[in-house]
Amino acid sequence: MFRVKQSVFVFLQLNPRGRNGTTPLHLACARESSSVGRYPICAFPSIDVIKLLVECGADPNGRDMDFNTPLHVVAAAASKTAKSSLVNTLLECGAHFDTVNATGKTFADFVRGQPIHEVVNEARFTTLQCLAARAVRHHRIQYVTKVPNLLIDFIELH
Repeated sequence: MFRVKQSVFVFLQLNPRGRNGTTPLHLACARESSSVGRYPICAFPSIDVIKLLVECGADPNGRDMDFNTPLHVVAAAASKTAKSSLVNTLLECGAHFDTVNATGKTFADFVRGQPIHEVVNEARFTTLQCLAARAVRHHRIQYVTKVPNLLIDFIELH
């Protein structure tokens, strides 16, 4: 297993990207990546693959060209039962459910037809940092010259 994880780590260091800038973690969360043409080759989404990729260094908040994270992919595509386990896995691996994509949509916007509490316990995964970042963005507080670059990136996730 060490050699497998080492190979996955080396692979992730190459920063591979699929169509539209999707990361391997995006692909592990999408049912569409289960087949080549019309032939199924594997079973995605896969919690085991998601955990392996994150353990080997995949960013659970990685974004594609539309700024969608793997959590956006799961929220948009998975069935209700699969969605809850996949979402909780990603959140436990460090994904932020309040990250916005290029159109300003969060995970909650993708599950509009379903109460969010049926999918995930919001209180468990909401941090004070996330609440503060959302407040800064919501009230349009000028922060770029006042906070370190690392915080700028974090605020812009929200």
